Amino acid sequence: MDITKVKIISLEKDFIRAIRLIDKLIEINGYTLKYSLNLDYGSKNYGDFDPLKANKIYLNPSLVHEAKRYEDPHALYFTSDFSIYAVAIHEFSHLLDAKLNIGEKYEKAFPNRLYLNKNSRMDRREELAEVMGLYILNPYLLKMIDKSRYIFLKRIFRSPTRCGKI
Repeated sequence: MDITKVKIISLEKDFIRAIRLIDKLIEINGYTLKYSLNLDYGSKNYGDFDPLKANKIYLNPSLVHEAKRYEDPHALYFTSDFSIYAVAIHEFSHLLDAKLNIGEKYEKAFPNRLYLNKNSRMDRREELAEVMGLYILNPYLLKMIDKSRYIFLKRIFRSPTRCGKI
């Protein structure tokens, strides 16, 4: 990914961390997946992924910043994270789901819902993105919360985090 055209003032470290983690996930799993992270200050959402827009993920840093100050707590099992890092990983989870067609398999394997937080209550795709995001960022925590979902994702792809080797 070419980050030379990206200009971020205060969130650059999290943005670059997200790119590195996504790139590592792609590399260790042997994917040839292309993607781009794009800043969209006009979006009404923290982040967006539209499968019709050629692997483009959109992030709104101004909402991410506001969320840290004004968002009501909504986590049920883990601390909610509205950093640009976590939002990028969440949106990348949607992209990975679309490319690997994980959602259908997930719904068949898990007819019962897992509500990790307020966002995962919206629909099954958001639930899956939250579960995948947790698996990518902290697979050990997902294993503690729901071992069967952890095993399901581990069979599909490896987590790029150090604790993903468990």
